[in-house]
Amino acid sequence: SAMLCLVLFVVNTSLAALVLTGPEYKNGMYGFAAVWGVCLSWLHPAHASLYCTIIPRGQESELMGIYIFSGQVLAWLPPLLFSFLNEIGASMSIGMASLNLFFAGGFLLLLMIGNYDEAVALSQDENNMAWAPIDDEGSPTTTR
Repeated sequence: SAMLCLVLFVVNTSLAALVLTGPEYKNGMYGFAAVWGVCLSWLHPAHASLYCTIIPRGQESELMGIYIFSGQVLAWLPPLLFSFLNEIGASMSIGMASLNLFFAGGFLLLLMIGNYDEAVALSQDENNMAWAPIDDEGSPTTTR
């Protein structure tokens, strides 16, 4: 679902960069904005639910904190790139198309998760020592 949304984001943004070339196309912006709105309202819950389902038991608070922190820390990159390209005189179409780099990066990171069902099973496996907390001696603990 998240991958499909990212693909729709890339297609919509690419089309907007190609079609919206001047003020005479300003009414077309409403259609593209509607699709971006649908994608954003689809993508954020899809990412959050995906992330929540693959978090190992007992580490929900710490990993959700990392998820929220990384989202807040990286949220400034797309507007920075767009603003930079605008300030150096690049076409607005190039600036808009440059946002696809972030959507494509998100898509590639989602591909690295692998099989979703296996990731969920691995995260819920109580005997998976890869996710076990470490005790004072540096050994994984078996109690949760």
